Amino acid sequence: MIRKPRTINNLTEPYYKQIERAVELVERSATHYEVLGLEIGATDAQIQRAYQRSVTVLNPLHFKSSTDVPFEMQKRIDQAFQRLTAAFSVLGNYPKRREYDRSLHKEPNPDSKKTSSKTAVPQKANLKAGHKASTAEQSDNLRKSERLKLTIPARITGFDTEGGEWCEESETIDVSRTGIRLPMKRRMRPRTVVQLWLPLPLELRSHRGPEQGYNVYALVRRVEPPRNGQRVVALEFLGEAPPAGFTQKPWATFRTKWTGEERRRRPREEKSLIVVIEYLDEAMQAIRREESLTENVGASGMRVRLSKPAPEFDLVKVIIHGQASESLAALSDRYIDRDGFERLCLRFLGVSATSASMSKRAEKAGSKGKRILVADDDAPLRKVLGKILIDAGYDVILAEDGKSAVEMAASEKPDLVIADGLMPKLHGFLACKAIKELPSPPKVIMLTAVYTKKNYRWEVRQQYRADDFMTKPFELADLLACVEKHLST
Repeated sequence: MIRKPRTINNLTEPYYKQIERAVELVERSATHYEVLGLEIGATDAQIQRAYQRSVTVLNPLHFKSSTDVPFEMQKRIDQAFQRLTAAFSVLGNYPKRREYDRSLHKEPNPDSKKTSSKTAVPQKANLKAGHKASTAEQSDNLRKSERLKLTIPARITGFDTEGGEWCEESETIDVSRTGIRLPMKRRMRPRTVVQLWLPLPLELRSHRGPEQGYNVYALVRRVEPPRNGQRVVALEFLGEAPPAGFTQKPWATFRTKWTGEERRRRPREEKSLIVVIEYLDEAMQAIRREESLTENVGASGMRVRLSKPAPEFDLVKVIIHGQASESLAALSDRYIDRDGFERLCLRFLGVSATSASMSKRAEKAGSKGKRILVADDDAPLRKVLGKILIDAGYDVILAEDGKSAVEMAASEKPDLVIADGLMPKLHGFLACKAIKELPSPPKVIMLTAVYTKKNYRWEVRQQYRADDFMTKPFELADLLACVEKHLST
C-alpha cells in the first residue's frame, strides 16, 4: 500500500521541528535576502555560508527514511529548496545581484507571491525516495549515494581533438556526494573526463577547497538521448587530480574501476549471440546497420562487441537472429577494450516491437483521429512510445512530468493517457487521479517498473481510478492491444 499523507503534527522529533521552522522562514520571506536570512549588504562569503546552512538543514540526505517525512511536508521542503536555489543563483552572481538590488528600489519584489505551500509540487527525488522505500522489493538503494534535487550553477571544461579546450555553463538537475546530473548542449562521450567548478555544499565535497567554489575532475558515466537540443549527462566525481594519462591526452576515454554496489536488479548471462544493430539518430532515422556479437545478455540490457567503431548515434534497434521482435535501447556506456574492439553497453527501453504486428495495427482505420497523451520522465522511452503510436495511426502529444500531464490532459483533451507511475512534479498515481477528475475524463493506462506487486494493480484502479495497469518491460503488441481495447469502448 502507498503511505497516506500524515500531518506535521504527528512528528515530535526536534530535527523535524527545525525543518519546519526553516521552511516557514522561507515561506514568509518576501525577498531573496530574507530567504537566506541576510541583510542587503551581505558579503559573498556570508551568502555562501547562509545558503550552505539552509541546505544542510533541509538536506534529505539527513533523513533516515523519506517515508518518515509526511507527503505535504515533502512538498513544502521541495518548494523551499526551489526558493533557496533561486535566491542563491541571483545573490551569488554579482551582475544578477546588482540588477536585483535595483529592482528592490523600483517596486515590491513579486518573488514572494510565487511561493505558497498550497501550490507546492513534489519533485521526483522526494517521491522516488518516499514511495520506493515503502515497498519491500525497493528497500535497498542501489546508488552509491543518495541524490539531492538541487539546482546550482556549474562550469564544465573539457578538450577535443579538433578545437582544443572548450567550456560550457549549465545548472545541475541533482547532486550527490559522488556526482551530478546536468543538461549539456555539447555531445559528450561516456568515459571522457572533464573539470567542474560549482558551489557544491561543503557536506557533499570529497576534498577541501575554497568555500565559494569547488573544483573537481569528473568522468562522464551516462548520456541521455537529446531533447530540445540538450542531453542530460551524468558525471561521477574523480577527485582533485585527473586520472593517469589525462595531461597527455585530455580528450581520450578512460577506464576507471566502479566502486559502488552492483546496480543491476536482474543478472546478466555471459552469452554470445549474433545480433543486428541499427543505429538511429535523434529523429529515429537509421544511420547504419551491422552485425555484432553479444558478450552478456539480460532482461534489461546487453553488452555487444563491435567489429568497427560505432558512429555518433542516439538510440539503437537490436534484432536477434531467429526472433521476430526488435528491441529499442539507449546507450549506457561505450569504450574500447584492451583488445582494440569497441564495446557498447545498452539499456533496453522496456519495449519489444514486432514489425508485422505494428504494420497490421497501423492499417486499422479505428486508430485514425484518436489522440493519445504519453507522460513519462524517461525521455528515450517517451520518444519511442510516441513514434510507435504515431506509426500506428494515432495523434500523439508528450508530457515529461505529472504536472504537465494533468495540464495537457485538461487543455488538449486526449482520448487516452499512457502515464508512468513515478514522475517528477506530481506522482503518476496522483496525476492519474487528477486526470480522472476532469470533465469527460480520458481513459488512463498506467505503466510502471516499480510498483509491480499485485496489490498495486487493485489500488491504482480503485483508489486512483486508472482504467488499466501494465508493468515494464512490456511487449509492444500487448500495449497496442490495451490501447485499442480502451479506445473502442
